[in-house]
Amino acid sequence: MHEHRCLVCGYEGDAEFYPRDYMICGCCGTEFGYDDRVLTHRQLRQRWIRNDFPWFDASELQPPNWSPIRQLIAAHFAADLLEILVPSKSASDNANVGFHIPIASKESRIPFQINANAA
Repeated sequence: MHEHRCLVCGYEGDAEFYPRDYMICGCCGTEFGYDDRVLTHRQLRQRWIRNDFPWFDASELQPPNWSPIRQLIAAHFAADLLEILVPSKSASDNANVGFHIPIASKESRIPFQINANAA
């Protein structure tokens, strides 16, 4: 069990971090017991993804080679990631869809082209 894993971004905090009781995730900045009173964990996650995965706590160093994409996938949040990053297109749309996935920060972007008709 991952009792130190953030329920919003999937970050594995240190032994003193538990996602409850007004603890704040150093990665996404969610304050448990406050931010999640109004928004669900999924809504908070989607907001963090839409904002290009900002690292919240400047006093807590990002892990070496940190990737919010890998972090979300490891935490089984890939569906939320794809829902936001891959636009919905009808099957009859022949156009290619372009989007970017920030890997480490807003400055690090990788362009992707997806054929909307590809299975």
